[in-house]
Amino acid sequence: MSTVNGPGSSTDNAISRWDGTGGTDIQNSGVIIDDSNNVTGMNTLQLPFDGLYLRTPNTLNNLIIKNGSNFFTSRTLSFSLSDRDTDIAMFGDFECHGGNFRGTSRGTNTGDQTTSGTTDRITVTDGSTNPVIDIASSYEGQTSITTLGTITTGEWQGDVIGSSYGGAGNVSGLLKADGAGNVSAALAGVDYAVSSVVPYTNVLCPHKNLVLKTAGGDSIAFTADMLVLYDAGGDARQFTSFNVTPDITTSGAGGLDTGSPAAAHWYYIWAIAKADGTKSAVFSLSSTAPTLPSGYVYYGLVGADYYNAGSSLLSFLQRGTEVLSAVVPLAYVPSVTGYVSIDITEWVPPIATRIYLSVKPAAGEITTIVPETAIATSEMVISGPDNFVMNLGNPSYIYYTTSNVSVTNIAWNGWSFL
Repeated sequence: MSTVNGPGSSTDNAISRWDGTGGTDIQNSGVIIDDSNNVTGMNTLQLPFDGLYLRTPNTLNNLIIKNGSNFFTSRTLSFSLSDRDTDIAMFGDFECHGGNFRGTSRGTNTGDQTTSGTTDRITVTDGSTNPVIDIASSYEGQTSITTLGTITTGEWQGDVIGSSYGGAGNVSGLLKADGAGNVSAALAGVDYAVSSVVPYTNVLCPHKNLVLKTAGGDSIAFTADMLVLYDAGGDARQFTSFNVTPDITTSGAGGLDTGSPAAAHWYYIWAIAKADGTKSAVFSLSSTAPTLPSGYVYYGLVGADYYNAGSSLLSFLQRGTEVLSAVVPLAYVPSVTGYVSIDITEWVPPIATRIYLSVKPAAGEITTIVPETAIATSEMVISGPDNFVMNLGNPSYIYYTTSNVSVTNIAWNGWSFL
């Protein structure tokens, strides 16, 4: 039997290694097995088979596996526990760098587990490789949300949304939205109509301090402190500080809504506006709805003017619903039998409700003027020079009769929309 030879000294608890291939010499190593059977000092453990089998009678507190060339090449580590009274919870901490972990107990895959919280909130399903988080469609019970994204459908039923999170905070009264997802308190007199608005009781849109006047033969200048305009669906919006001068010889916003101006026609003046607050005006042959230029959605009628045979607008001054002009003679009439009509087509728009007249009978004579011959019982009897307002029946004619042996002067000087 050969003698085994070793070095002159060794490390306590170190594992001895063969030195060479002779089978007689050993050498020291850095791998230590201490008195408590703990192994230290190993750099690489290479196993000549496909798996690593670990068995421990006690809880394995920590297992750290790093995927690298010095350890193993497989990216999946599987555990099969032979103790039927234990499960994967026997491990204290498990850390896996660069791979997947799957634990099996009693032949059952426990890697796919479902973790549920409060009903109608959030459920997490832990798939083996693709965890799924599901928020219930009937989510409820959250008392506070610090950051809120965009709500695209449904209706917010929570508490107040603070201004720092895109809401309006605690406000009283009406709210307004700017079209970009922001909500704030609406201001009376700026964002909605207030009690000082003229009620919508006539053909003109609700207004405050509305003034129109001719500004040359082709233009009308108009201003208003406030107008309430409407979209095609009938929704109203208040606009303030109107100051525009449309020209009937131009096209689009600030001009004629469509086509070219036609002589001997009444044109209606419309205030128009975009959703972003841009304001303008157009002339239109329509008294019910203009042809809106691109981008304009709100409109409201503010007045009317006659484009005469000389291709110029009738001169006038309008305040609110009342319109006055220079006195224009309508008729010089001698004594007549029955009622005679006076054509007022070019002096009063079809949508007007009243006409302003001036009548000067000859001394001692009587002139009678009525809006329709059928209502002669409600006639206006003029026995001397007078200015008066008469309600209109037929918007194209008024009627008179006189006992004058001399001439009676009948003149026009305006109309009213009220």
